[in-house]
Amino acid sequence: MKLTASFATFTLLFTSVHAGTVRFGEFSKHISTDTFTQGFNEGTRIAEEMWANSGSDCANVFTFDRDVDRYINANFRSDGTVNTAVFNLGVEAGGDVATKRQEAACCSSHRRYCD
Repeated sequence: MKLTASFATFTLLFTSVHAGTVRFGEFSKHISTDTFTQGFNEGTRIAEEMWANSGSDCANVFTFDRDVDRYINANFRSDGTVNTAVFNLGVEAGGDVATKRQEAACCSSHRRYCD
Protein backbone atom coordinates (compact mmCIF):
# COMPACT_ATOMS: atom_id res chain seq x y z
CA MET A 1 0.00 0.00 0.00
CA LYS A 2 1.28 3.40 -0.85
CA LEU A 3 -0.08 6.02 1.54
CA THR A 4 1.46 8.93 -0.34
CA ALA A 5 0.13 7.81 -3.69
CA SER A 6 -3.32 7.07 -2.24
CA PHE A 7 -3.60 10.39 -0.50
CA ALA A 8 -2.24 12.25 -3.53
CA THR A 9 -4.75 10.49 -5.77
CA PHE A 10 -7.56 11.32 -3.36
CA THR A 11 -6.44 14.95 -3.10
CA LEU A 12 -6.24 15.30 -6.88
CA LEU A 13 -9.63 13.63 -7.34
CA PHE A 14 -11.26 15.68 -4.59
CA THR A 15 -9.73 18.96 -5.78
CA SER A 16 -10.52 18.29 -9.42
CA VAL A 17 -14.14 17.44 -8.72
CA HIS A 18 -14.72 20.49 -6.57
CA ALA A 19 -12.82 22.79 -8.91
CA GLY A 20 -15.06 21.64 -11.73
CA THR A 21 -12.22 20.48 -13.96
CA VAL A 22 -13.39 16.87 -13.84
CA ARG A 23 -17.00 15.77 -13.65
CA PHE A 24 -18.25 12.43 -12.44
CA GLY A 25 -21.94 13.03 -13.02
CA GLU A 26 -24.08 13.06 -9.94
CA PHE A 27 -21.30 11.54 -7.84
CA SER A 28 -19.37 14.79 -7.81
CA LYS A 29 -22.07 16.33 -5.64
CA HIS A 30 -21.66 13.78 -2.90
CA ILE A 31 -17.90 13.41 -2.39
CA SER A 32 -16.67 14.67 0.94
CA THR A 33 -13.63 14.30 3.11
CA ASP A 34 -15.93 12.43 5.54
CA THR A 35 -15.98 9.50 3.11
CA PHE A 36 -12.19 9.34 3.06
CA THR A 37 -12.02 9.72 6.86
CA GLN A 38 -14.53 6.91 7.37
CA GLY A 39 -12.45 4.67 5.12
CA PHE A 40 -9.24 5.71 6.88
CA ASN A 41 -10.72 4.87 10.28
CA GLU A 42 -11.93 1.51 8.96
CA GLY A 43 -8.50 0.65 7.52
CA THR A 44 -6.83 1.58 10.80
CA ARG A 45 -9.30 -0.52 12.78
CA ILE A 46 -8.81 -3.53 10.50
CA ALA A 47 -5.01 -3.38 10.73
CA GLU A 48 -5.00 -2.92 14.51
CA GLU A 49 -7.43 -5.81 14.94
CA MET A 50 -5.35 -8.05 12.66
CA TRP A 51 -2.21 -7.16 14.62
CA ALA A 52 -3.85 -8.04 17.94
CA ASN A 53 -5.20 -11.32 16.50
CA SER A 54 -1.76 -12.22 15.10
CA GLY A 55 -0.26 -12.25 18.58
CA SER A 56 1.49 -8.89 18.11
CA ASP A 57 4.77 -10.65 17.33
CA CYS A 58 7.45 -8.36 15.93
CA ALA A 59 9.09 -11.32 14.20
CA ASN A 60 6.07 -11.34 11.88
CA VAL A 61 5.73 -7.58 11.37
CA PHE A 62 6.65 -7.60 7.67
CA THR A 63 4.43 -10.61 6.96
CA PHE A 64 1.70 -8.74 8.81
CA ASP A 65 2.11 -5.73 6.48
CA ARG A 66 1.66 -7.99 3.45
CA ASP A 67 -1.33 -9.76 5.05
CA VAL A 68 -3.07 -6.44 5.76
CA ASP A 69 -2.52 -5.40 2.13
CA ARG A 70 -4.03 -8.64 0.88
CA TYR A 71 -6.99 -8.51 3.24
CA ILE A 72 -7.84 -4.90 2.44
CA ASN A 73 -7.47 -5.36 -1.32
CA ALA A 74 -9.66 -8.48 -1.23
CA ASN A 75 -12.38 -6.64 0.67
CA PHE A 76 -12.60 -3.34 -1.20
CA ARG A 77 -16.10 -2.25 -1.99
CA SER A 78 -16.84 -2.28 -5.69
CA ASP A 79 -20.13 -0.64 -6.65
CA GLY A 80 -18.42 1.61 -9.19
CA THR A 81 -19.21 4.93 -7.51
CA VAL A 82 -16.68 7.66 -6.85
CA ASN A 83 -17.68 7.70 -3.17
CA THR A 84 -16.73 4.04 -2.94
CA ALA A 85 -13.40 4.67 -4.65
CA VAL A 86 -12.66 7.48 -2.16
CA PHE A 87 -13.70 5.23 0.74
CA ASN A 88 -11.35 2.50 -0.55
CA LEU A 89 -8.48 4.99 -0.76
CA GLY A 90 -9.17 5.88 2.86
CA VAL A 91 -9.18 2.23 3.92
CA GLU A 92 -5.89 1.64 2.13
CA ALA A 93 -4.30 4.72 3.68
CA GLY A 94 -5.56 3.87 7.18
CA GLY A 95 -4.24 0.32 6.93
CA ASP A 96 -0.90 1.60 5.69
CA VAL A 97 -0.53 4.11 8.50
CA ALA A 98 -1.41 1.49 11.13
CA THR A 99 1.06 -1.07 9.74
CA LYS A 100 3.85 1.50 9.42
CA ARG A 101 3.18 2.59 13.02
CA GLN A 102 3.55 -1.04 14.14
CA GLU A 103 6.73 -1.52 12.11
CA ALA A 104 8.18 1.62 13.73
CA ALA A 105 7.27 0.32 17.20
CA CYS A 106 8.94 -3.03 16.48
CA CYS A 107 11.98 -1.29 15.05
CA SER A 108 12.42 0.97 18.07
CA SER A 109 12.13 -1.94 20.52
CA HIS A 110 14.04 -4.53 18.44
CA ARG A 111 16.61 -3.04 16.06
CA ARG A 112 16.74 -6.22 13.94
CA TYR A 113 13.21 -5.50 12.63
CA CYS A 114 14.24 -2.22 11.05
CA ASP A 115 14.39 -2.23 7.27
